[in-house]
Amino acid sequence: MVWARLLTQIFGNTTHAIATVLSAFMAGLALGSYVFGRLVDAGRNALLAYGLLEAGVGIYGLLIPTLFALTQRAHTHLYGLVDVSFAAFSVVLFLLAFVVIVIPTALMGATLPVLSRFCVTQFSALGRRVGDLYAINTLGAVMGCALTGFYFISHLGLRGTVRLGASVNLVIAVIIVITVGALRGRAGMPEAIGEDPPAATEASPIRSRLDMALLLAFALSGLAAMVYENAWTRALTLVIGMSTYSFSVMLTTFLVGLGLGSLLYARWWGARQIGMAGFGVLQLLIALSALTSIPLFERLPLLFLRLRLGFGDSFTQFLTIQMLLSALVMIVPTLLLGATFPVVARIYTRNLSGVGRSVGTVYASNTLGAIAGAFLGGFLFIPVIGIQYSIALAVAVNAVVGVLLVAVDAAVRPARRLLAAGAMLAVSISAFLGFGTWNKGVMTSGVTIYAHNYASLPTDALRREWMTRDDLLYYREGL
Repeated sequence: MVWARLLTQIFGNTTHAIATVLSAFMAGLALGSYVFGRLVDAGRNALLAYGLLEAGVGIYGLLIPTLFALTQRAHTHLYGLVDVSFAAFSVVLFLLAFVVIVIPTALMGATLPVLSRFCVTQFSALGRRVGDLYAINTLGAVMGCALTGFYFISHLGLRGTVRLGASVNLVIAVIIVITVGALRGRAGMPEAIGEDPPAATEASPIRSRLDMALLLAFALSGLAAMVYENAWTRALTLVIGMSTYSFSVMLTTFLVGLGLGSLLYARWWGARQIGMAGFGVLQLLIALSALTSIPLFERLPLLFLRLRLGFGDSFTQFLTIQMLLSALVMIVPTLLLGATFPVVARIYTRNLSGVGRSVGTVYASNTLGAIAGAFLGGFLFIPVIGIQYSIALAVAVNAVVGVLLVAVDAAVRPARRLLAAGAMLAVSISAFLGFGTWNKGVMTSGVTIYAHNYASLPTDALRREWMTRDDLLYYREGL
């Protein structure tokens, strides 16, 4: 969050600039998880490697002010490219942002496969262990997002918050190094135990077409997730407003759903075998839950007014209303999205010796899909077809992926495949045709600002009539 704030001071606060920073950030995560996931399988001490990764992030954090100052100078010289070619400038901007943050983000992306390599000691517990790690890390991200957005930046400033984050990384590194030394002094470092499943004893199994299909499906799931996040955030700002606090609430809610979804999967189904069809059903459920958010948005302005009348209008109560409305839209789809990572990691991993490689590859594929979703959602889908149909398009992607995954699973009966195909067709048609377009008067009624205008009206019908009484002269969902 702080790096994004600092970088927007350099690159600007446009949609293009923010998407560039976000994509460069995620590209670093994907690169780190993919590369280090392979390296850690060849090493002996994954826990020590994790400590060194945290130390690297912390050291880089301390260098941030100097590095960003150099970046600002470089950007000043490169800005003249705008007059020559905006496309060329955008590419150079991405490369500059990527160079600035690729090292720490790659180290961050490496932590999940490295810790997975250390923690997974029984193949039967892979889904549960990876689900726990992903959930704990994501819920930690929730705390970081909330504390930074609501407290650290306002009380410590951007530089003070960066130093705090770097200090936390360095403390983690020290704790890990001390722990490794203590374990070596007692009984030696624990290594992976247990047996690989009989069907996956090869040291380096050749990935089949089904494996590639699984990675592609997970990438498309990441793409759809970022389109949802993009579109939901855009639509929610019409209801709950757009500020640092609003964005922090929406991002926190999104991450809470992901973390809890992974945790619930790990606790309830982590020890069970879930095949391609199971992942396909999960995709269909994501499509169905996201589909229900489309008609919900038009009702949110009126629900906001009801909650405001019931809760009051203090700042704390206003934040509570923001959280409730964000959760109403996001919580079910994000719970399901959070379960997808441990599910795919369990399906894709063949043996204990390749845990780091498998988890890193799975994480990288999903993150690359998320990069595509962030760019396409912000630059193409929303400006061209609008927020509502962007959600519908992502619903169709999840539904098609779900049906295809069920269709390629040989363990599923043909009748069930036909049933899944019918469900996909129904969901896709409903996504595009079933709900009609939002009432633009209601969506742009500005209830966050003009709530006092509606407070005296006794019923929702009168409030809706008041919202739509004026002629709408111009409306466009642009960049």
